[in-house]
Amino acid sequence: MLVAFLFVAVFGKLIYVQIIDSKNLQARAQEQWHRDIPLTARRGGIYDRNGIVLADTATKYTVYVRPNAVTDAKTVAQILEEYAGADYNKLYEKIVKKGVSEITVAKKIDKEIMLKIISYKLDGIYFSADIFRYYPYGNFMTQLLGFTNIDSAGQTGLEAYYNKYLTGINGQILTETDLIGRELYNNSTSYLPAISGFNLNTTLDFYIQNLVENAVNTAMLNHNAKRVSCLVLNPTTGEILAMAE
Repeated sequence: MLVAFLFVAVFGKLIYVQIIDSKNLQARAQEQWHRDIPLTARRGGIYDRNGIVLADTATKYTVYVRPNAVTDAKTVAQILEEYAGADYNKLYEKIVKKGVSEITVAKKIDKEIMLKIISYKLDGIYFSADIFRYYPYGNFMTQLLGFTNIDSAGQTGLEAYYNKYLTGINGQILTETDLIGRELYNNSTSYLPAISGFNLNTTLDFYIQNLVENAVNTAMLNHNAKRVSCLVLNPTTGEILAMAE
């Protein structure tokens, strides 16, 4: 009876592992077999009725080092000190100790700097693209456009109201590695591209908005007003062409 019970228990465990919980275990195994580099999706731009860009995104790059993949720690530390502003001694020590699987060296570096680092063809250095929001005309239309936080999520104005449409879907680069994070020989790299967010085309008119903001500022100064508001509509369609306060 004891042997039969143990046999049934082992058989039941095999069924659970291979059939019932197989997808979950396979997903966990994939996480251990791969190292991923995130690809940040481009946030959709905001445009006026004339196609003028009111809010857009630019790309910068983050530099990573994976100690287990580094073959020349001194040169890696030296190059990243020169081009990415890393502290040579601290970075070299982290690489040699191999206490972590990945080291973030620098964020938001320009493409030109990234290409210079790549030109040295050093093992263990990786890059990921980062997106940041910028407004070509500074504070122009600030109350209407709003702003985003450090994670490029809309906080106020049009950025917040249409956030789910402007926000894209991030991608990633997956590389096969061994148990301690070293890339496998002839490994297969999977590329999951990021999907950009939708662009937002508004009824706002850049030129009319510029006139309206100047008029509001002039009225505030000339009349010492506590508050001045102006709204310009298309009388035929009711479209908002400009607004300022």
